[in-house]
Amino acid sequence: MVELNRMFDTPVYRWLQAKSKIASRFLMFYVRSPEGMSRVDDVRAENGKIIVEDRAAGKRLTLAASLPL
Repeated sequence: MVELNRMFDTPVYRWLQAKSKIASRFLMFYVRSPEGMSRVDDVRAENGKIIVEDRAAGKRLTLAASLPL
């Protein structure tokens, strides 16, 4: 993970001092991609929706979240 460093402009690890605590939140979803979408350039939450983009193909998925983000 240290060598990977970042994924989607987000750190994939954190250094933690002895006897300290840390908290993280994760969002998971599953969606079938449309025809012609071959990669994911960005995933973000906006206004209670999840947006997945393939910029090269000009494709965008917008999903309504079933739980509050």
